[in-house]
Amino acid sequence: MARVVTDKARKTTQCDLINDGLGVSGGDTPSDSVVSDPGIFRFSIVASGLQTGFYATSLFCRVYRRGDLFQIVAHIIIRLTLMYASNLNAAEGCQDEVSKVYMLSTADNAISPMSRSDFTRLSTSVEHDTFKVHTLVNSPDEADIILFVGSTYFDHRDVRAHPIVTSHREKCFLFHSHDFVIPFLPGIYVNITKRWYSERRTRTGFYLRVSDSDYIPYVPSLKDCEFLFCFVGSTRTHPVRTRIMSLDHPRSYLKDTSAAVGSDEKKQTFFMVNYGSNDNSDYGKVLMRSKFVICPRGYAPSSWRLFETMKAGRVPVIVADQWVPPVGPEWESFTIRVRQKDVAQIPEMLEQHESEAERMGNLARKNWENWFSRETCFHRIVEWCLDLKNNGEQQAFEVVMTQLQMLRPFFVRHVLLPDIKKGVLNVLGGVR
Repeated sequence: MARVVTDKARKTTQCDLINDGLGVSGGDTPSDSVVSDPGIFRFSIVASGLQTGFYATSLFCRVYRRGDLFQIVAHIIIRLTLMYASNLNAAEGCQDEVSKVYMLSTADNAISPMSRSDFTRLSTSVEHDTFKVHTLVNSPDEADIILFVGSTYFDHRDVRAHPIVTSHREKCFLFHSHDFVIPFLPGIYVNITKRWYSERRTRTGFYLRVSDSDYIPYVPSLKDCEFLFCFVGSTRTHPVRTRIMSLDHPRSYLKDTSAAVGSDEKKQTFFMVNYGSNDNSDYGKVLMRSKFVICPRGYAPSSWRLFETMKAGRVPVIVADQWVPPVGPEWESFTIRVRQKDVAQIPEMLEQHESEAERMGNLARKNWENWFSRETCFHRIVEWCLDLKNNGEQQAFEVVMTQLQMLRPFFVRHVLLPDIKKGVLNVLGGVR
């Protein structure tokens, strides 16, 4: 088992140090008061402002005997102070945390190469991190966040049984990009569905592999785009893709990649097209020649195509009813979401938005750089883990609901039944 360590240690910021405006008498100001709750900090600012304002106004009105003026000025002071506190509430500076992260993977490269690749990519991203807020450490004991990346098994049994999880469960999280997941651990799941999404336990993730896709260039201008929209992908992974292939528009580019694959490959449990370098290059060129890129669900609600489209600076057209957007980006400003039952309306919808395509595409690229690029992904994932950690431990009913997900058809077929079969064979072998 290879491991990478990341550590996070909290820092005390200037926002943590305040003078208590209330309860100060005789000019005493406790300069060493520490308030860790930003809400208390903002309340203290409001209280101190009100106290100072009312004192000055009261003194002025006593001198000039103007009670009506006191009421007017007092009202203004209250409004201005509350506005100031509201602005502080939105400020990010008071909420910065430096966290220590211990990162490791239990994934067997021979069985789950994608999980191992995710571990390598995320480890590499630490070196490119532009935020420089969170750091890696070599010991789970000193870490604020313990991040497992990937798993060998569908039910994450290797992660759940890991001794670090047993001893440090409250700070253990999992990043996983497999199509079918059960969130036994709180964490970042690329393909968590809306049906099983929980703000207390999960955050939607993204595909780290897109950062390696050098065949996707970024051309901000759309002046050379000959296609209104495109879709290049396999129709075998979900019926909605077949309906997309039937769309008819003079400026569309549609290609079913599963058509060129042999029947033996199509019989695999998870049929995926393995693109060669020439195929990838051609795909990148198609993206550059298109204004909109249709990003339908496949086996799972998310797809590589969505994040490839953002990286290319084109407008994603998301067709995935069960997909939950990752927290952070302003998705409404640069994507178009189409319900799966409304696929036939896509050409008309995109014609209506064509004049906005360049603006939306550049926003898509900006959001990819800020949230999903190699330079930002480590920071964002750790921040999401910190949010989940603040939600506290899993409740009893949440444990039950998570375990019940093992009865979902995929997990019955690929986890429960094989385990039962193996157990029966072991018993029969012992009897013999």
